[in-house]
Amino acid sequence: MKILAGAIGSDIHTAGILNFLNLAGKEGYETIYIGSVIGIDKLLDSIEEASPDIVAVSYRLGKESCEGLLRELKMSLENRGIEKRLIFGGTVETAEIAERSGLFEKVFDGSEMPEEVVMFLRGRTDAKGEVDYPQALLERIKSMKPYPLIRHHIGLETVEATEMAVRNLAESGLLDIISLAPDQNCQQWFFQQENMISSEDGAGGAPFRTREDFERMYEASRTGNYPLMRCYSGTRDLLKFSLLFKETINNAWAAVPLTWYSQLDGRSDRELLEAIRDNQGAIAWNGGKGIPVEINEAHQWALRYCHAAVEVT
Repeated sequence: MKILAGAIGSDIHTAGILNFLNLAGKEGYETIYIGSVIGIDKLLDSIEEASPDIVAVSYRLGKESCEGLLRELKMSLENRGIEKRLIFGGTVETAEIAERSGLFEKVFDGSEMPEEVVMFLRGRTDAKGEVDYPQALLERIKSMKPYPLIRHHIGLETVEATEMAVRNLAESGLLDIISLAPDQNCQQWFFQQENMISSEDGAGGAPFRTREDFERMYEASRTGNYPLMRCYSGTRDLLKFSLLFKETINNAWAAVPLTWYSQLDGRSDRELLEAIRDNQGAIAWNGGKGIPVEINEAHQWALRYCHAAVEVT
């Protein structure tokens, strides 16, 4: 695949388009940079000479001048019978004009993360040119390579505040994974709510009390870059929680200890052998459904300042 790129009109800015071509080159594209301050006729001459698959046009100056240039570009393309995939890069203001022109398959306004540009170059976009974000953990990791996935943990004192925070985080496009933090009442007694201590509602996380609460969190995340969702496994009834999280938030992965959430650490009243059996059942269920499982024993020990040998083992 070949990309030809240049800054049109009287625009001398080059950093953005060169960064784009650098990313494209790393993705295996052949790149051709024709420079800045490129007139429309010269651009079209270059297109006819190089015959690229994609033409990237950059313009960062005024809205009015951008509108005139794109009108000229559209007429010139039609007059010469040139049909190419066109993309645009500019400022928020000029990108708005480019969107309205209807010329471009994809418009970048400079606010995008590098990962979003890379995903476009890899063809991970839908019919509208929007990025098609994978909704399974391993696929997301592969699609973002070589960039790491960024996760944030959120659980505020009310469901409403947590829902708003989830929506804001998703819209920001800064995260790949949102991890929900239920309060301890939820983690321990969601399925036996008569045992909850009301004075501890909202302690250490959000007071999720119904299936619909989790569905609201997932719906709030369906914007921006559509981050993956996951949640604590709960400190008892881990198998029931696994099914609940699969059905409500499409749990990206389960974090299940082997021995913790028992009388060993005090976060559950389960006897140790009972906890091990229950936890192994949750591990097996998630694995059988193709849901990755993180055995988080090491983290539990590390949080208690154990010796490094214990944490690693």
